[in-house]
Amino acid sequence: MLEALEAGDQIELDVTDVSDVDLSFVQMLHAAREQARRSGKTVRLRAPAGDAIVALLDRAGFLAAPTPDDLDFWFHGECPQ
Repeated sequence: MLEALEAGDQIELDVTDVSDVDLSFVQMLHAAREQARRSGKTVRLRAPAGDAIVALLDRAGFLAAPTPDDLDFWFHGECPQ
């Protein structure tokens, strides 16, 4: 992922088929987003996060008070109910 960030200004990830996910996935994406931000680049999801990712974010407490940037990244603007 870091090589892709070095090669271009944006990475678009397709995580639509992700069905088994753990916290290391969220940590990796958070680190990539932060590195991209510091470099003036962007990491985004091709489509809003699916059920497995939403469930993990909820269990880990990320949905308790999400920032506008997090809502945009994970859900393309709208937090699922």
